Amino acid sequence: MARPIAKKYAIISSALKLFAQKGVKGTTTRDIASSSHSAEGLIYRYFKSKEELALKIFAQCLIEFADFLKAEAGKGESPEEKLGKTIEAFFRFAKEKPLAYEYVILGHEREFKKLPEPIFLPKDVFVDIIQEGIRKGVFKKRDENLAAAMVIGMAMRVHFFIKNRISKVSEEEGVQEVIRSAWKILKR
Repeated sequence: MARPIAKKYAIISSALKLFAQKGVKGTTTRDIASSSHSAEGLIYRYFKSKEELALKIFAQCLIEFADFLKAEAGKGESPEEKLGKTIEAFFRFAKEKPLAYEYVILGHEREFKKLPEPIFLPKDVFVDIIQEGIRKGVFKKRDENLAAAMVIGMAMRVHFFIKNRISKVSEEEGVQEVIRSAWKILKR
């Protein structure tokens, strides 16, 4: 018999996969139970509802993504280096943790406002780098959240185009183009 923690992990793992593929609305608790080889009622032992499960997984994925980006940003010396390393990490996270990445991208509009407490978000990594660049006079003064949105938007779309073979450039070429474009947007 599977230990309770293993069953809970199986439920979370199956739910993440289904949420990333079908969305929260398109996934039933029956789907999650079937995929995790669990009884449907077992889901409710660990979570009050499918929505609570979805939100907990979303928050966990956001934190994992932000921590991944922050660790890579910390390897840079200057704001420009930090920005480049963070953009590279953005693409690497999408490649290495595709389910977490997909769920964050798909779920951010639906789940973001439901987060119960302020948490350090992936965009906050970019905001911190941009603020540092503004303070040091490397980046032009502007709303750092808007600037972060522009950089993240570029990275998301370029990743999507490369992943779906809409663009014929390699991932490395795409990453470097996002870095160059981000610098153009942010530089003084």
